[in-house]
Amino acid sequence: SLLLERLKKEILSNDLISVYYESVVEDVRGFMGNFEVKISQRGNGGISPFKCGVVVVATGGKEYKGNEYLYGESENVKTQLELEEILKENPDEISNLKRVAMIQCVGSRNEERPYCSRICCTEAIKNALKVKELSPDTEVVVYYRDIRAFGFREKYYTKAREKGIIFICFNEEEPPEVEEKEGKIRITVKDRVLGLKVSQTFDLLALSMAVVPYEENKAVSDALKIPLTADGFFLEAHMKLKPVDFASEGIFLCGMAHFPKFMEESIAQALAVCGRANTILAKDKLYVGGSIAVVDENKCASCLTCVRTCPYQVPKILDRVAHIEVAQCQGCGTCAAECPNKAIQLLHYTDEQVIAKCNSFTLQEEKLKKEREEKKKELGESSQELQQEKQNHQ
Repeated sequence: SLLLERLKKEILSNDLISVYYESVVEDVRGFMGNFEVKISQRGNGGISPFKCGVVVVATGGKEYKGNEYLYGESENVKTQLELEEILKENPDEISNLKRVAMIQCVGSRNEERPYCSRICCTEAIKNALKVKELSPDTEVVVYYRDIRAFGFREKYYTKAREKGIIFICFNEEEPPEVEEKEGKIRITVKDRVLGLKVSQTFDLLALSMAVVPYEENKAVSDALKIPLTADGFFLEAHMKLKPVDFASEGIFLCGMAHFPKFMEESIAQALAVCGRANTILAKDKLYVGGSIAVVDENKCASCLTCVRTCPYQVPKILDRVAHIEVAQCQGCGTCAAECPNKAIQLLHYTDEQVIAKCNSFTLQEEKLKKEREEKKKELGESSQELQQEKQNHQ
């Protein structure tokens, strides 16, 4: 698009931006404000090291390319992106089509990929409306399980029905059956509303494929030591409190690397990342501290317990003793709790401090217990005096 070309031109002409084509992140070391990154270029095999203050993960997502519904076997079966390309580059081809079909949720909302790709329904409706615009006489039929037109996109769904686009609902257990006969695509499906099997012939079938993560996400995850979801997308630190942060400070996330989303959502997330990154890059010095773990080298036996148990993979063995980088430590205290030799202490929460607090609490409890017993005794004596006075009065 023109917008993409303009952005590309601005990036390439900016002297402060370095672009590496066909490159892979090999290794990332360091911490917030002082990362050391090594990138290998596939073309020449060279490795380019450089330093940076923050890292932004924006690997994106891609369209699923499965073999469902004769895709890859028949020239009359396309994906929605391929149909979109035809609508843009060769719109005259649409006028030659009498009937166009679309099948939703291909490769998603199943056992292998239980998630919804979110953009598929809107993309199908958009393409269906464009087909109708270019060729009003072309009949468009959309086969779906659920139409999920998020937010105000519902108006496009309404507009599609007003334009005469037909929507046929089917059950997950009874997906459409697709076959090719004499150069035509024949689709047979049980209509969930009618309760009957409906068979129709089409000139073109467009599949709404799932959005899937890149296979390289695993390598990026290992290099940056950041987590992935079960679906292969990157997992943020906290959905509400840190939606663009990872547990490792200085590393941020945006776009479809996080999960399938619409363009405006990706842009909003990217703007949030810019704000978070600038809080780091705008400072000449970064100060760290607070509750961090420190190692007593005289007690450390290099048993690797801290290395295995730290959820942030911060401890390392250097010169036969454990080393914990202050800027990377999250202060969770897991290593201090697990260290068998008590060689690690959490600042402000050392064993002596915690025991002193516990003793103080115990002493306070004993003092309160004693006061309660004295009060109870006083009340008991007063009760006996009243009883004695009552007897004397009688």
